[in-house]
Amino acid sequence: MRKRSLRSLMIPILLMGALLTACGSAQSADTSNGGSAGITAAHAGASESPNPSGEPKERTKVHFALLGASVTNVHVELAIEKGIFAKNGIELKIENFQTGGPEALAAVAGGDIDLGIFGSPVLVGISKGVPIKDVAAPVAKEVDFQLVATNDIKSIQDLKGKTIVTGAAGSGPHTAIRKILAANNIKESEVKIVNSGGADMRMILESGKVAAVVTSEPTVSQIELEGKGHTIAKAADVYGKYQHSHFFASAKLIKDRPDVVRNVIKSYSEAVTYVKQHPDELIDYAAKKLGLDRDLVKNYYDKNLPAWDEKLRADVDGLLGAVELLKETGDIDPNFNPTIDQLYDASFELK
Repeated sequence: MRKRSLRSLMIPILLMGALLTACGSAQSADTSNGGSAGITAAHAGASESPNPSGEPKERTKVHFALLGASVTNVHVELAIEKGIFAKNGIELKIENFQTGGPEALAAVAGGDIDLGIFGSPVLVGISKGVPIKDVAAPVAKEVDFQLVATNDIKSIQDLKGKTIVTGAAGSGPHTAIRKILAANNIKESEVKIVNSGGADMRMILESGKVAAVVTSEPTVSQIELEGKGHTIAKAADVYGKYQHSHFFASAKLIKDRPDVVRNVIKSYSEAVTYVKQHPDELIDYAAKKLGLDRDLVKNYYDKNLPAWDEKLRADVDGLLGAVELLKETGDIDPNFNPTIDQLYDASFELK
């Protein structure tokens, strides 16, 4: 792929003006050597490394977008360290985007990302012509955002006139609060919404300066176990048929190197199988990597790991439902009426 830098994001300036209002700089996590650097150009360069049999195996370098490290994606880094991607000919370079999907989408639109996993901005990008498609589904594809309030807030109605902190404008958490408010007949003008992508929502809530935050597990459980707050609404209860997270690839990679797309998907699937077979190793790794209490991490994986789908099956109805929801919230043009083939390439489904 042609080499680009983040300066190339100025090219699709009209698109970015419509999509983004709060993008920061991205951090690249080179998990193969433990280092970090700014985004490098997306390309399919080849290198060699030994495979388990001792024979050198050519690997294709792939730039893979993830948001901040979390319990739903840290298994990818573990799989890199275990050589699962290398065994399948992939040198996976994780690009972490701490402030959320809109920032990640900017890098995708600028050509700096080959594949990745993040939320609703993927569909927003597709609706605006960013050349990507879903090619699989991540293990945590359902919406997990919850509205967590301080203990003095007893209902959503109590939030009128108060401050709610959510993710970056256009991110999944931001969409969630808008949908939750609408479902409870509260106008956005009746509360103060503060966008704060990449922030520590537990620390923000415990500061005593806000009434509620939008966050997900295991932060929700951590707040509740500490007695600092409680859940008053869940996005899943008001979303209907909806797939939130997306495993996508660039149209160029799909066309030019479908073998690479297949090998990344295959490796991710094998990573899921590995951690389901070695849950204690995943728990220890995640607790250390994320700086979380081991019991908290164990509680999350005990509840969720058994349901992780190694086949990475997309929810077709959920994809179409997500488009409709994003049209309702104004994130997607109401005239965008895609077929499923515009959103999802089913040719990469695992058998």
